[in-house]
Amino acid sequence: MAYLVVDVAGERREVPVQGPVTIGRQKGCTFAVDDKKLSREHTRFFFDGRVYMVQDLESKNGTYLNGQLLREARMLRPGDKIRLGDVAVTFHLDNRDANVPADARGPATKPDVAPAPRPSAAAEAAEAEAARERREQVAAHARAVQSEPAGPGAFSRLVMNLVLLAAFGAGVYGFKLVFAWALVRVVAK
Repeated sequence: MAYLVVDVAGERREVPVQGPVTIGRQKGCTFAVDDKKLSREHTRFFFDGRVYMVQDLESKNGTYLNGQLLREARMLRPGDKIRLGDVAVTFHLDNRDANVPADARGPATKPDVAPAPRPSAAAEAAEAEAARERREQVAAHARAVQSEPAGPGAFSRLVMNLVLLAAFGAGVYGFKLVFAWALVRVVAK
């Protein structure tokens, strides 16, 4: 089933296209809007037996389909944006609508949201390898910090190892935190 999402001054309403739908100022329209920029019967949406169409009804200010002025009736696809006066309309179509041929249904996903591309297997393997190497580096630094003897200069080595550990493990943000902590510790002595 097809439906229109009509936005008038921030108020949105769904209007099913179960027959011809007219939008205009006249009270006899399917969706009447009190907008001086609209003609009495401004735009018509309809199913022509094969596809859903939009048609400007010789309005004074025109009807725009995806930013282009309509000069004749045009086929609608899911996600199409129609503007008439201050009224914004988005066309939606349930992809299970058996009356509409597949080539006129548009994408199977929501029209305003494109699916994120899936990374290739090589990219996923490279990211996994890089993460494994980072974990090994952090573990090696942790072992080095634990095995160092205490004594003169041990605190400085500890601070340096913590700074390196933060740089490898947590990136720039972690590096800044550890550096700030170490600075406070050195100043406090």
